[in-house]
Amino acid sequence: MAELIPKTMYARDGDVHVAWQAVGEGPVDLLLTPGYISHLDLNWTLPAFAAFVEYLSRFSRVILFDKRGTGLSDRTPDAIRFERRMRDIELILDAAGSERAVLFGMSEGGPLASLFAATHPERVESLILFGTFARGSIIDREVILRFERAVDRWGEGHTAGIFLVGSDGPVARRFIGLFERAAASPGIARALLVSIVACDVSGVLPELHVPTLVLHRRDDPFARAAWSDELEHLIPNVTRCELPGADHLPWMGAAAELVRALEEWITGSPPHAPTRRRFATVLFTDIVASTDRLAREGDEGWARIIQAHNNECRDVFERNEAWSVKSTGDGFMACFDTPEAAVRCTFDLHRNLEGMGVEIRAGLHSGEVERVDLDDVAGMAVHIAARVSELADAGQTLATRVLSDQLVGSRVNAREVGTHQLRGVPGAIAIVDLQRYDATIDLTAGVVDLLASQRLADTLTLRLAARAPGLMRRLARLTGAN
Repeated sequence: MAELIPKTMYARDGDVHVAWQAVGEGPVDLLLTPGYISHLDLNWTLPAFAAFVEYLSRFSRVILFDKRGTGLSDRTPDAIRFERRMRDIELILDAAGSERAVLFGMSEGGPLASLFAATHPERVESLILFGTFARGSIIDREVILRFERAVDRWGEGHTAGIFLVGSDGPVARRFIGLFERAAASPGIARALLVSIVACDVSGVLPELHVPTLVLHRRDDPFARAAWSDELEHLIPNVTRCELPGADHLPWMGAAAELVRALEEWITGSPPHAPTRRRFATVLFTDIVASTDRLAREGDEGWARIIQAHNNECRDVFERNEAWSVKSTGDGFMACFDTPEAAVRCTFDLHRNLEGMGVEIRAGLHSGEVERVDLDDVAGMAVHIAARVSELADAGQTLATRVLSDQLVGSRVNAREVGTHQLRGVPGAIAIVDLQRYDATIDLTAGVVDLLASQRLADTLTLRLAARAPGLMRRLARLTGAN
């Protein structure tokens, strides 16, 4: 196998830098979405990882990255937000000059890859989900307890017993301990665990319209077959394949069967035209008691109010990257790539318009829409969002439970208000009241500084990993730490 020493580059999102690498020159781009934690330099010291990527690079250009808050990427207080992590994928694809890519979502990275594929189908050739889930609540409680104990002793290598089958000896724990300390701080590790448990994209998956391959290893003690059962049930255009082996990490254990399945899927998939349908969050707003206000203000006064309202709304929509913004007379419909962006925009609208003496109500829903033209969309998701907004009172933001389940890591408090039969919508829909927030909360308060926690031996090992991964791989083979 040729020596692989890829160059680490950084994609910039404002003041945040996200580390990425590209290996190979194949005709198809394959982006690997990392799981719980990752570290680009230390990954390459593992012979199994190097062999896995080298094989994939024979038929694809493999794109690797450390999500923000982990590995070689910047530590940020908002690292666990899905909105930010989705931004990382888009950022890396842009930096790599990739218009469309196959997404490989492993473990905790699976829900993120699924959500990106649903909201950005024009950027996704196909989706591969390996050892992953639709909702964190399906993970066995005993596994979560083991994670919690490992985080309580972060840096001692106890995640080895979760992810590595038969490799929980002192050498493996020593290396995994270093990996833990280098890849994430204890605070980020705990916040990521919380986000895993709270994650739920099951409401999104039925709207996923890119070809999807679901893979799991038959004897994986962590990723149960029930996870793949649920994915297969929820995703419409899905192929499922069960593989031999018990290792949760794709490059460990019986990797040959996995890479063959990947090669067949990636090289054998027929091309397909970009779809006009995509997953989005739809917002409807309208001014409360507009008829009474018109009678009170008169035509001229009302025209001034509407003009000021429209100008303010369009400014807020632009700042929050809304698309398909359409006026409905005394309100607006707008679409967003993420629920968090839509909620943030809605709260900004309430605050700014109330300062002008205008009260609005708002309704939100996430679902599939069809782009009719540049400024308009259609579909049941649009209809549901409009009906939800009709239920809201002045100053209130109501949303469907499907949307609130996606607000992992956000500061939004969703209060259940019951189920409602919406006009023209089959079945009862669960509705929540989204409570507004003002204060900024630091999600990483009290986190131990990463560099201060690293011992001298760790620092030397990290330098060697960055400059001579081949030597580290040879040492790993001698010690048996694959």
